Amino acid sequence: MNENFSNANIDSSSYELSSFEWILIIISILAVNLGERLGVKPICYVGCIFPICISLVSKEKAMLVILITFINNRAFAIGSISLYTIITFEYFFMSIFKQRHNGRIELKFNSSDIFLLMFGIVQCFFYQDLGFFFTSYLKVILVLYFLRNIIQSGVYDTTKLWKALVTYLVIGTSISSIIAILVNPSLLDETRFSFANNAGENFAGIQVAIAAIDALILFLCDFSKGKRIVFVLCFFILSYIGVITASKTFLVTYVFSLVIISVAVIISFDIKTVSRLMLFIIIALIGIKLLISLFPSINQSITYIMNRLLSPKNDDVSNGRYDIWKMYYDVYSNNLGYLLFGSATYTNVGINKMAHNMYIELICGYGIIGTLFFTVAYCKSLLTIKKDAMTYSFWKKIISFVPIFMVLISGMSSHSLASFTSTMQLFIGILSISVIPKVLKEKKNESSYCYGNEYSDN
Repeated sequence: MNENFSNANIDSSSYELSSFEWILIIISILAVNLGERLGVKPICYVGCIFPICISLVSKEKAMLVILITFINNRAFAIGSISLYTIITFEYFFMSIFKQRHNGRIELKFNSSDIFLLMFGIVQCFFYQDLGFFFTSYLKVILVLYFLRNIIQSGVYDTTKLWKALVTYLVIGTSISSIIAILVNPSLLDETRFSFANNAGENFAGIQVAIAAIDALILFLCDFSKGKRIVFVLCFFILSYIGVITASKTFLVTYVFSLVIISVAVIISFDIKTVSRLMLFIIIALIGIKLLISLFPSINQSITYIMNRLLSPKNDDVSNGRYDIWKMYYDVYSNNLGYLLFGSATYTNVGINKMAHNMYIELICGYGIIGTLFFTVAYCKSLLTIKKDAMTYSFWKKIISFVPIFMVLISGMSSHSLASFTSTMQLFIGILSISVIPKVLKEKKNESSYCYGNEYSDN
């Protein structure tokens, strides 16, 4: 693809890691997996050093480091403080230092950030819960500040940015999966696969589902012919990992996305993209056959996950979540104060189990009023991504919405939208909405030009 970027001053190396930086990050991933296997947390702490150092170079490299280590977010932590929190605060204080060095400090916070922070201060004063204030208000505001600076840096092209972020997410998640298995092969003998001792299988399933579908979209967008085989391999690796997590959420979001993308491509009547999809399906069938022959246990994993979905224990497909959600409903519907202003944490209202639903947890923590502040803050930050004033076909738009659909659908059984992982996936999802239709249209126009035809995409 001939990429013409709107800003000639873009430094392509901003969105790339050097071979040396890759080696350091791979060593870090090895370290945290070894620390998890041995149960020696200091090894995990040592594994955080290289990513933190690389992220000091620039905010772009910080983003790439975050995405490569994304799936290991629970292992990449110092105590209860995650690597991503450290990088976010690191960027904030570095930006203050650089501005001070230039003689002027100008922190560009939105008014919505200030209102959300003020609401958090009031709630913190009422509940005396500094931990919730730090993780659900201060950290969220600084994460949005970090992402806004990525978006508004003035030297980026949305297509280039999306391509880099999604590629590093897909490849990083695949490499992390391989390393986790190599360091601790016994993970394959577990009933359900997870990346860390304190990380849930459901989280792993959701993240690899999103990364696998991103790999398929990159393959269809055909950015780099040399990387097609890489995206195919990543798709198989991530699909395999998703199956052995035995996560029902993985299966639902994964199959839903595959069906939507397949139908959208076929109905679009774009011969080149349809042929690329058919080639992918043929390779997929061959790959599935090969995977089953190499890993006979995958049949057991598929059977287990299907039984969990179709024949759940006690006929409860929610795995007990319906009862938990009803508990939350009973408490908050009978207390207007909690419903409007939130309770910070669920333990403040006498509930001893997390909701495992990002929407319920959002209302629980922030209340309806706080959720409005939260939503406005997110919209003002993430919706600043520029969009081209072009008309795209309905089916191209549908494909572009798949990544964000996956985040929102998986939210029915995952944790708060305020978490770093959910926020980052939303960010990439909104970028996808802006970029994917444009790329697919360019591909269609390239194809039509080759055949001497001109088509409209309206």
